[in-house]
Amino acid sequence: MNDYKKHSRKTAEAAERHAPPPLSEAEKLAIAQRVNLVKKHIPEAMDFIKDLHALGMVDGLRCITSVTTPDGVKYGNS
Repeated sequence: MNDYKKHSRKTAEAAERHAPPPLSEAEKLAIAQRVNLVKKHIPEAMDFIKDLHALGMVDGLRCITSVTTPDGVKYGNS
């Protein structure tokens, strides 16, 4: 699963140049709630998201826009 790391061309400097805009307090709260849901229902996804962020492929945990639990309950955007 970590083989994708060695194929990254994105550098730390490039990631800084393309930094996402600051979050509002409401956005921070919404992200925190979704992160808690991910940690509760699919904790194995956290390392994957962190790896994608390190590679510059996602804007960190703000990329989580919705969470669907294994029992089919959906939280967040559709």
